[in-house]
Amino acid sequence: MRFLFCSLDSPGFLFSAIGLASVLVRRGHEVAFVSDLETSSLLTRQGLRRLQRGAQDGHSFRVADWARPLAVAIQVKHIEHALTEFSADVMVGQCLTLGPLLVAERRQLPVAVQGLCTYLWPTTDEPAPGREGSELESRRAWRHGDLLKWLNEARARFRLPPWQGSCRDSPFLGDLFLLRSVPELQTDCASLPERVHLVGDCLWEPDESDPELETWLKETESPASPLIYVQHGRFFHVPSFWGQLVETFRRMNCRVVASVGRLDGELGALPGSFFVRPHISQGRVLRSARAVVASANSTAVLGALSAGIPSLLIPAGGEQPDVAEFCEKAGVARTLAPEDTAPERIGEALDRLLTDDRYRERACFYRSAFARVNGFEIAADLLETLAEARQPMVRAARVSPPRLPISATR
Repeated sequence: MRFLFCSLDSPGFLFSAIGLASVLVRRGHEVAFVSDLETSSLLTRQGLRRLQRGAQDGHSFRVADWARPLAVAIQVKHIEHALTEFSADVMVGQCLTLGPLLVAERRQLPVAVQGLCTYLWPTTDEPAPGREGSELESRRAWRHGDLLKWLNEARARFRLPPWQGSCRDSPFLGDLFLLRSVPELQTDCASLPERVHLVGDCLWEPDESDPELETWLKETESPASPLIYVQHGRFFHVPSFWGQLVETFRRMNCRVVASVGRLDGELGALPGSFFVRPHISQGRVLRSARAVVASANSTAVLGALSAGIPSLLIPAGGEQPDVAEFCEKAGVARTLAPEDTAPERIGEALDRLLTDDRYRERACFYRSAFARVNGFEIAADLLETLAEARQPMVRAARVSPPRLPISATR
């Protein structure tokens, strides 16, 4: 079978796609990618093929441009050119790639969608009594409507009629939607649209050595100085927490490893206890970390959950408010609003995470839940079935998830 992956260029999207593609290759399938020109080197190192945008190659699938009409049109042209030399049985897109959805309709091809760690859209057109005014429901409805506006604008460019229908049949589900979670965490999975399937964390990172990081971790190791992993994403229109965080750690006896490739603003002067890079292998750091501070993007949160580490989440936009709320309710995180990040508030929240055993107990419970699931293998099974059936993949009925241990529910 032949699978064409359509991936945005940022590690948060690309890495998971590579992990799933690699499993399909090991199973004997053919795989190719359409993605930005800058991803070519990494894909080549992983033994994966990137198909060019055309006779003259160029940029496409850049996360910063994902919703712009011209960028979506370029995605479509890139995919359709790729299909002239790679006749795919299934396309695999992502929750922010609109191009594959349009090509799937134009070419009558099955399309799967790799999602994030929480479901982003309404689960019903009629909210349940008592939930009509909830902030979560409002965000989901607004997000779906806004995304649908962008999709319909792109559809018009390709002379397709505007999409109309129930949110349970949303076009953003594709024929198969892969949600990166487990039943123990996504306790409302039975209420999700039938094409949504849970596939564990689906985390992947390049297996590349980093002697500088290893040396720093070894030389600074101390039981009295806990290691904190920081992942600061883009904050757009809301205040960044970086400056306040740096000031917090000037007052705390902690070591900090920070990934700041998408930081909005300057780093400034940093304490000697900081190790900072644009991108850092979070899996290596999380093996030793005691807490995570992040803007609640899916990759950092899934990393923390899979490592059994509690988090301080400071959400900005996108999926982050939903993810932060989800994690706080699960008892694995504390949340601060971006405008409420004075050093005293950050320090108080971190101290609670480091000293209150209930956060680590709950995080360890979810670590065990994720460890029981080989997400990439489950996702590969579903993709193989989609390639054979060529029709929407409806999940089977699910059993109730295990309950939290008593000690983790106090």
